[in-house]
Amino acid sequence: MAERGRRQFIKSIGMLGAAAAAPAGMARALAVPASGPGGARLAELEHLPRHPALGGAPVDDPYADVDWDAALHVASTTHVHVQTGPSTVPYGGDDQRRLDIIYNQMQLRHLPISNYRPSAPLYPIGSIRTNNFARQEFGVFRNGRYEEGPIDWNQVVMDPKSGWYRDLAPEAQRQLPMKLGPKLFEHVPDDLIVSPNAEHWDFTDAPQLHACAPGSLWSSGAPDHMKLGIQLQEHGYRAGTSLPWREAFRRMLGQMLFPDGGGVTINHPVWSGLTDDQIFQFLDFDPRVLGIEVFNHPSFPDPSLGWAVPTWDRILASGRRCLGFFVPDHGVNGRCMLLVPRFTEEECLRAYRKGAFYGSPAGSKLTISFKSIRLSGRKLSIVATGVPKDEWLIAYVTTDREKRWINGSPDKPFEFEIPLTDKGVPAISYVRVEVIRNLTMEHIFSQPIRFPRT
Repeated sequence: MAERGRRQFIKSIGMLGAAAAAPAGMARALAVPASGPGGARLAELEHLPRHPALGGAPVDDPYADVDWDAALHVASTTHVHVQTGPSTVPYGGDDQRRLDIIYNQMQLRHLPISNYRPSAPLYPIGSIRTNNFARQEFGVFRNGRYEEGPIDWNQVVMDPKSGWYRDLAPEAQRQLPMKLGPKLFEHVPDDLIVSPNAEHWDFTDAPQLHACAPGSLWSSGAPDHMKLGIQLQEHGYRAGTSLPWREAFRRMLGQMLFPDGGGVTINHPVWSGLTDDQIFQFLDFDPRVLGIEVFNHPSFPDPSLGWAVPTWDRILASGRRCLGFFVPDHGVNGRCMLLVPRFTEEECLRAYRKGAFYGSPAGSKLTISFKSIRLSGRKLSIVATGVPKDEWLIAYVTTDREKRWINGSPDKPFEFEIPLTDKGVPAISYVRVEVIRNLTMEHIFSQPIRFPRT
């Protein structure tokens, strides 16, 4: 197509619509908050490699160890529920149908299922049965005090002295006692890896916070009283963690399946109404708090609340490490493409820890991909692929100084030169790349390459 057509397309998408700040608002969107990174973040400088071509500055490049010629691109996500309805109690109904949609329509192949009520991993998935959490091995808070597991909910509700079975509606009474039934998932494809995860919520000092923990075996909360109708919350049992967020994070991180894989993610920060300072505290707590959801599909009632690109850039401009996650949640769009040498559970979770992945708000129709992202000397070279010869790709580079389009073409590099100060060190604190296919508007996001300032 003519150059005029290319320019018109660039003009039409502007600064990527709702996914980014408008040009006039760029300075405000990328304004660096006054507070700086905490001690945990500053400590990373001791472990980052120094780049000779960048004045010996430390560089955090999540793609440095990726063998792009051999890497598998595995579709995954950190936040997805297996139920299609408003409730997420794994006791039957739509669970298998939702899993089939995730596998066949969304085409995800690594699946850290993130249910709540209770926030308990469906792991190993082949062992989960109908009414699996009628008896739970983990404890729960009741009226401000922690009751150790195991807890048999049939016994709690139906106890002749302390129970409240007789007060329940007839339809709820007919469910009791809940009996352990057949497998919840009769068919789990052989090429689907399911990892432990859960969505944790109800933090006493951050009530709006929701956090996932892909790779963690920690469980919290109680079954969904609304769907079961057994009035657990009315009798003092908390559906969520009922813990301060720091203590809950310690417990999540203390039960990781692999020591070098997975971590904690901050869910739908805009929808939750989290402030930058809150997110800074979460990230500064532990380097295994990996980042935020940049895209969350449903985000009811306003889909725009699912986007957090300006928030992401403000965090990165503060000097913090913050990976960006793209998730379907209860929906169908959003994926993280893991770059792994082998298709194993450990390698998939390790890719999340390293940041060796890229993201997209797309569902199953994603056709474009990053073929390579390489930093060599001062030059960042990006190759994207997946379009016919009569189409083109548009690439945007974002730093804490600017956002601009860079030239390139399919299967040929987009190139960006790292600007330096008069002292010969990077003049920017990070750079990340977005690539868009012109006709379908498919959109992929790299993770940030960072230049932490000493």
